[in-house]
Amino acid sequence: MKKVLVVSAVILIILPILLIFYITYVEMEQYRYDDNYKIIETAYGVPSQVIRGTINESFELEGQFISKEFVFIDIDTSNENPIKFLYSVNDEVKAGDCLALIGDEKIYSQYNGIIADFSFTANDSYIKLLNLEKLMFECYYNGDLSIEESKTYTTTDNNKLTITSVSNIYDEQGRKIYAQVENDEYMYGQKAKFIVNTGVSYEDVLMIRKDCIYRKEMDGKHYIRRVKSNREVIGEVEVTPGISDGNMISITGLEEGWYCDPGYAKFLNN
Repeated sequence: MKKVLVVSAVILIILPILLIFYITYVEMEQYRYDDNYKIIETAYGVPSQVIRGTINESFELEGQFISKEFVFIDIDTSNENPIKFLYSVNDEVKAGDCLALIGDEKIYSQYNGIIADFSFTANDSYIKLLNLEKLMFECYYNGDLSIEESKTYTTTDNNKLTITSVSNIYDEQGRKIYAQVENDEYMYGQKAKFIVNTGVSYEDVLMIRKDCIYRKEMDGKHYIRRVKSNREVIGEVEVTPGISDGNMISITGLEEGWYCDPGYAKFLNN
């Protein structure tokens, strides 16, 4: 009987201790450091897929409509009455507006324009206008394509654009270009952007978004960052770009169906 009591007492003492050790062990296992993990590098942006298709080479011109043509309205100096100008320099006038008075005589504008200058002397009397009826498109181009003077290009919205002048000076904005636009709906000072087709077209070529390509150094090699569709990074791939339509660009060095990371390219290009 005494042995039974001793054994029972031992069990009653040991069981709670074992239970405490077991609970502690279970809890510690929950917080055990798991070294079976994998670090995955992901894309900066939404993956863009390499596709196959037809691409039409084009370039972008962005600028505004200006005028470089001046017209002169001569004033008869034989009239001895004093002249009264009704407008000031930089004022806008329209065809039919009265610009000046010489006694009872009225001097009218034959043009829509802006007063650039006026003079009333015995030998030379005139009103000089910037003609707003003869506009041209002023823009800059900083790409690698050869833009031909006197050539008429077709834009993606079926407009006609004739290059009248290409500067031989390259500044931080690029080369200055002047062009005549067939559509006459634009106004002086209005800004516009045209996507201009060169006439070069390739069929059944691999292409990607232009903003997927980056360089690591000025005038260096071209690369893309290859990723999976789930944004997991695979690695860097050297590529050779071809012609562009402003958005897509033909490419070699990739395979159809691959994915690229435009977000990473944007980060490096900035």
